[in-house]
Amino acid sequence: VQMVVNYPAPEGEEALFDDVNNESELGLNSSGYIAKEVLQAAISKDKKMEDMVKEWNEKWTAAQESKGVEVK
Repeated sequence: VQMVVNYPAPEGEEALFDDVNNESELGLNSSGYIAKEVLQAAISKDKKMEDMVKEWNEKWTAAQESKGVEVK
């Protein structure tokens, strides 16, 4: 498998995704955090998917803001 990037990051922003990902502590495509949380919630039935997604979005948005990302 070879990943092909159609739209490379602008100069100076090559590490921005990784920076936001680390700041959010979600570990997208690296830690398995989200999959583990979904599995744990399915077993324990203590969280709804909508609540987890809301929390993840809040973490991602906060990380974007802390890194000065302006979403267009």
